[in-house]
Amino acid sequence: MKFRKFAAFAVALCILLGGCTIERELGHGEASYEDFRAYIDERRAGDFTAVDLSPLAEKYRCSDEFETRTDDELRFELSRTTSQKSTVSRVTKSEAMSDIDFLLRMLREDYGAYEFFGGDEAFGEMRERLEASVDEAFGGEVRLPVIDFTALISDALGGTISDRSFVVRDEPVTPSDKLYHVRNEYFTRDGDDFYYHGSKVLSVDGGDPHDYIKPTVAPNGAIVYSMWRSFPTGFDPTAAFIVAELEGAEPANFRWSSAYIDSFTNYSFGESFREGSSTSPDGSVTVPVVASSDLGRAGDRFVESADRPSDEKALVLDLRVSGGSDETYIRRWLETYAGEPSEVNELRLHRSSPMNNAIFESDEPFGTVISSSEGKNVELDDGRTLIVLVGGNTGAAETAQQLASRISNVITVGGISGGAALTADPTTRYLPSSGIRLTFGTTLRLSTGMFSENGGTCLHPDLYANPADALVFAREMVAYYGLNG
Repeated sequence: MKFRKFAAFAVALCILLGGCTIERELGHGEASYEDFRAYIDERRAGDFTAVDLSPLAEKYRCSDEFETRTDDELRFELSRTTSQKSTVSRVTKSEAMSDIDFLLRMLREDYGAYEFFGGDEAFGEMRERLEASVDEAFGGEVRLPVIDFTALISDALGGTISDRSFVVRDEPVTPSDKLYHVRNEYFTRDGDDFYYHGSKVLSVDGGDPHDYIKPTVAPNGAIVYSMWRSFPTGFDPTAAFIVAELEGAEPANFRWSSAYIDSFTNYSFGESFREGSSTSPDGSVTVPVVASSDLGRAGDRFVESADRPSDEKALVLDLRVSGGSDETYIRRWLETYAGEPSEVNELRLHRSSPMNNAIFESDEPFGTVISSSEGKNVELDDGRTLIVLVGGNTGAAETAQQLASRISNVITVGGISGGAALTADPTTRYLPSSGIRLTFGTTLRLSTGMFSENGGTCLHPDLYANPADALVFAREMVAYYGLNG
């Protein structure tokens, strides 16, 4: 342990001050809990600053104009579209076009992210593409299989929006983004500048180095920097080199490798909640772990696990591939851990339409109902550290990731989230003729940290890691910085 402590000091200086060789950064120096807290406090400083999101309210406000329908017409529409009365296997062209008309009107009146993804212009273009696809699909056919019509709708929606909360039948219309990294290549940082083997990085792939070089965890537990980037499904960044322009040296070539959640699909909790520990192979460090795969089902037992012994300084909360639509339990868990609740700095724009109000039994005035929160931070300085493992997490677990970022002693490690945090307050509808089921959010949910990358469709961690390796890296980080106390 003395060697580990002695071997960490230069690492901390290199990371916080920059300017050392890669070999020294990865394993020859000394680090401490104070070095780790200096880093985590720097990360949290941005999260703790309330951002005025009000200018976005007008930018993403949906039109307050609605088609006039009598009460009888509205009741008839409700009866046809809020429950599936019958199923059909094929539709005529006129039925398909009628469903398209309903789909576009429904999106304009009720989809929370309608303006976020381009409004009338973008969805008008989507309509043209969809109608052209239907024309081509019918050809000389009298009826089109509903399964084919469903695929056309999903493709059209997926080409316009990036929202994994939008589901057609049982499949999100937006595939998960994939996370890639450059293996075994590390960078040092000095202020806002990055260095590669002593040469300042001027650009990466012609762009800002900060868009590519991210904090990560080295195999020995040190916080270092390497290249990470998310790409849409279907784009293959591994087929070409990425070039970093260096000051006073020849450009450096790198190649992407996948670090996507696919490598993590065999991970299973076995049950919705478990409590245990992770121990290093040599038995030198053990870290308690609380895990939940379904936050809505975990219940009081999960919440009680947040009340830790006073001598337990480091704790891992594993939310990889967690989901669940109920935020109650994770809010209670974090409040129990921190001693008081945290809140997200966010703006919500809820669509209040005649149909929406009828479904939610609301009497809100028609239009966009706007609410916001400056967020609530929780400052802790009792030596505890909470490491939250993320990657592929959706719904309530994405909310958990945001709430955790408002607590001073929390750091997230892993991959990008599942991309279902942009919209909330879901509703389920059925297209009148085909009976195709659609589920989507009626509220646009904009919060700090959602726009640094990827246009607000998913959340990024504090420290990047392949989700399959995140627990091991977290355990090594606890040992490296002495977080066990």
